[in-house]
Amino acid sequence: MNRGYLLNDLCDYLRGPESNLEELDLRDNALNTSHIIGILNSILSGPLFSKLTKLDLSDNFISKEAACILIEMIKSGQMALQHLLLCDTNITMKNELIVAFGESNN
Repeated sequence: MNRGYLLNDLCDYLRGPESNLEELDLRDNALNTSHIIGILNSILSGPLFSKLTKLDLSDNFISKEAACILIEMIKSGQMALQHLLLCDTNITMKNELIVAFGESNN
């Protein structure tokens, strides 16, 4: 099956009213910048934004642009996120994410 179709289906689900996940494990899926941004935007625009407590993006490529979106999501204070996993992501803004995450959980 085509990866693009699967990602579109995932993004549709994340935006949909039936989306009630508390944990989303996307580790080691070879996701690139456009994939990650699409997923983050889908989380932002759906009910999952206030329900998601764990997000694992480990072993994917997190660009500066995707990291900035993630930081803004965290800084909004409206996310229920308690666990953010970013192991082996080659992320360049890891320190900024740590600070934003720490501030949102205080």
